[in-house]
Amino acid sequence: MAGVKSQEPAFGGRLFVGLLLLALGTGLLLVELGIFPGSLRDLWPLGVVVVGFWIALKAIGRSDGRGLTAGIVTLAVGGYYLAVSLTELTDQYFLPVILLALGLGVTLRALVYANR
Repeated sequence: MAGVKSQEPAFGGRLFVGLLLLALGTGLLLVELGIFPGSLRDLWPLGVVVVGFWIALKAIGRSDGRGLTAGIVTLAVGGYYLAVSLTELTDQYFLPVILLALGLGVTLRALVYANR
């Protein structure tokens, strides 16, 4: 039919802002409660995690999954640097984490979107 739009979910800027505010608010609350050690300076990777989550959500909403690997890698980078800033983790694990994230993204996209 002409003029019929696809029913892909619309994950727009409002969702991104909402997720970013939720992540930052949760992080701040956990720091203030003493559950999450560190300072505000240590929480910058939460923003990267939210961006990665948003990219992955947008990719899942697409019929071809375009962007799923980028979302997973962005999540991994943010999660990795969050762990580095809050624990004794060192940079020696960065490359393996990124390779695992790349492999996961490529594999998931191939498995989920292969027959669509």
